Amino acid sequence: MNFDHLDIVLTGTGLTAALVAGVFLTFSELVMDALGRLDEPSGIKGMQRINRRVFRTIFLFSALGLVPVMGGLSFISWNQLEGSSRMLVIAGSLTYLIGMFGVTMFGNVPMNEKLAQMVPEALEACEYWHHYLKVWTRWNHLRTASSFIAGGLYMLAPLAGA
Repeated sequence: MNFDHLDIVLTGTGLTAALVAGVFLTFSELVMDALGRLDEPSGIKGMQRINRRVFRTIFLFSALGLVPVMGGLSFISWNQLEGSSRMLVIAGSLTYLIGMFGVTMFGNVPMNEKLAQMVPEALEACEYWHHYLKVWTRWNHLRTASSFIAGGLYMLAPLAGA
């Protein structure tokens, strides 16, 4: 089996998407559960700190950076690949764009912004926190699955053309 440069880039992109899925999975399975077991003000403060910190991480650069990378790879694949390899890349890109980026921008981020403006000790914040934990985590499950599926599709693309 002969891999060319595009195959290596597709595989690396798929691995990066899978790593993003791993971070999301960690949040869904561990972090949100741990924050939910704290008293409301402590859980809220913890999530507010995480949400401020994420802007200065390699994770955010990787997760958001994959959007234009996948867009470019879809264009390249459309012109250079055929058949199932082409369709796997395009399907992976759409899955990531809608399921990770779209859900992040229209699901998780608005919830994070609302939480950021709340005083953790306020009754309104404590009531919102229970809703936030449930709904934010559901959205995060979708981001996890979408990132994982997109990563798998990208890693399968070079094999489909072999």
